[in-house]
Amino acid sequence: MPFITQGKTNWKFLLIIILVIVVGGGILWCCLKFQEIKFSPIKSEEKGVTITTDKTEYEQGEVIKINVKNSLDVPILYYDSERFWGIEYLEDEEWKNPEYESGGGFQLTEENINDICYIKLYERMPPAEMKSDSTLSQQWNQRICPFGEGDPGEPRFVKYIGTGHYRLIFYYGFEIADEDLYKISNQKTIYSNEFTIKGKSATADWKTYKNEDYGFEFKYPENYVVGKTMAKNNQFITFSVDSFQIVIYPTDLSLDDFIKDRVQGYLIRDYQKISFLGQDAYEGINQGIINSYEIVAKNKGYVYELVFNTNNKDTLPELKAGLTVEQNQMLSTFKFLEDKKTAIDLHFDCVEKDEETGWYICKTEDNQFEFQKPNDFSWVKNITVIPNCQYHTFQEKCPRFDDLILAFEKEHGCNEPCLKAWSSNLSSWGTWFRVIVGETPFCVYKTCDCGAGSCGCEFFHTAIKEKDCYIIYSLYSRVNCSTAYGIGTADYAKCEESQNKDDKTFEDIISTFKFLQ
Repeated sequence: MPFITQGKTNWKFLLIIILVIVVGGGILWCCLKFQEIKFSPIKSEEKGVTITTDKTEYEQGEVIKINVKNSLDVPILYYDSERFWGIEYLEDEEWKNPEYESGGGFQLTEENINDICYIKLYERMPPAEMKSDSTLSQQWNQRICPFGEGDPGEPRFVKYIGTGHYRLIFYYGFEIADEDLYKISNQKTIYSNEFTIKGKSATADWKTYKNEDYGFEFKYPENYVVGKTMAKNNQFITFSVDSFQIVIYPTDLSLDDFIKDRVQGYLIRDYQKISFLGQDAYEGINQGIINSYEIVAKNKGYVYELVFNTNNKDTLPELKAGLTVEQNQMLSTFKFLEDKKTAIDLHFDCVEKDEETGWYICKTEDNQFEFQKPNDFSWVKNITVIPNCQYHTFQEKCPRFDDLILAFEKEHGCNEPCLKAWSSNLSSWGTWFRVIVGETPFCVYKTCDCGAGSCGCEFFHTAIKEKDCYIIYSLYSRVNCSTAYGIGTADYAKCEESQNKDDKTFEDIISTFKFLQ
């Protein structure tokens, strides 16, 4: 068909040509586009050589643990010496090698005389082999012996590497250079993670006093000595370091009630509530021989008075402003210790039978203690030990042991709402009473909840061995005789007789409890 027909354009032919161009061009573009798409292969675990440090932040002088790992399938060569790694520091966004006066490097050394370096001379050695899937490890205390400082005959002194931002370097390869047996051919360089070295804290070289019996610790200058005095009847104990005293009172009073008693006794004044170590506390004026600033806090069964002799001023702000740098630093390091374990259930078995009584002898796995009971008597549910409980006050009286009971309940599944409910109920509980069973003193508490038809009762018999509290927990539920049968009836009398018999049996069980040597 001619493109021009009688002087006119053949539009049908023109449209066919345009359509071919568009469709053909689109197909060509798609082909080219799909050629660009590349599917990434599934990556397997990368294998290589790495150098790492155990942390990313250190105090000056703290040990840095360095590891080089070869996870390749082949061995590598590296420069083996007392320091198989190099180091760079970051300055003005540029990594640089440390330079020490004359531009030399440094050695690591543990050998020194009054901090004078003992420079070791090494024979040059060929590169060492590091096998596949192996690790090089070194611990570095940041101490260095710089080269090139001063005249050759002058002594060189041990120093710590400076504070700053660092990374380590490791050189390796696979072949020894032909021209030099002490060099690696085509040497590769890798870098560790970056890490920071900070200046030492002001208390870094101080001693730490830790007292697990009373659950606290703090730091103090190494030229000071911690003193300890005990008041009569163990009413309180004092730890003193220079102008700082920690006075500890075993008490079952709440912190608020303790403060009220102290204020009424004119021992303290101007008390204000504060937050200390994340809990409610008070600060105020301790009116002793001189006026002192103090913080009062409670932790578990103890109230702690942290007393600072400052400037004997008359107002709280003036006394607080008089705290010395050392006193503030000691206060900043004071903390309460966390319990490793607040309560531990002891497993006991009742297998052996006492031929004389007919009762079964129950013992713990490690033979800490034993007791006896009839085979069909199931009141004793648990025996739990509370490490480091309020054993100091136990010898004089029976405290309420609020914290002890809460620790017991927590060990047996009591969650936060449950513990709050227990805490509110404990405030209305009466005083624990003391009994001697055999040769063992017990603090005993019994609580019963009686409804229309039955009563549920719990017993807590607590004994002390060394510094630990042992709780014999017993529970029973039985008929409420008076509501079930009516007082004065024959059935009521039988019910009472049966329950009195159970009570006597329970007392006899407790009387058999004894600690074993």
